[in-house]
Amino acid sequence: MTAKKVIMNDRVERRFWAKVEKTDTCWLWKGARSVAGHGRFRLDGKLESPHRVSLEMALGRRLARSEIVCHRCDVRTCVNPAHLFVGTYVDNMQDASRKDRTCFGEKNKQAKLTTEQVEHALARVRAGDSQYAVAKALGVHKATIWLIVHGKNWKRVSGALS
Repeated sequence: MTAKKVIMNDRVERRFWAKVEKTDTCWLWKGARSVAGHGRFRLDGKLESPHRVSLEMALGRRLARSEIVCHRCDVRTCVNPAHLFVGTYVDNMQDASRKDRTCFGEKNKQAKLTTEQVEHALARVRAGDSQYAVAKALGVHKATIWLIVHGKNWKRVSGALS
């Protein structure tokens, strides 16, 4: 897929920048937002992310759908093109990981176990208890313990046993 040239007329640009508050550092989006707090801007009949539109205006081209706009400043409402860069989904996840913004372990709202429980489970498996018995004792599915033991989940705590 090739990126298309952005054709922004003055009216669209004025409408966009009227919704931005420029501070000494970040340029904050003050327009419409989704329930999750992400900005929304209607462009060519579609809702777009304002940080994406801002970077497209600065670059003078439409970004391909596979291109992600990442924030250097980590302020989700910032549309300052100097704070934005083009990357991939993997680039964005690596950036988040470097900045310790990922939800791993107990920070993950989906976590069924605590770090202490994971360490206890691993100790029991190392001592010879079956994964099934450990899972039953902790009230989780046996696949949960298998994923931990094989280093698929809780990697920062466990390290693979097999």
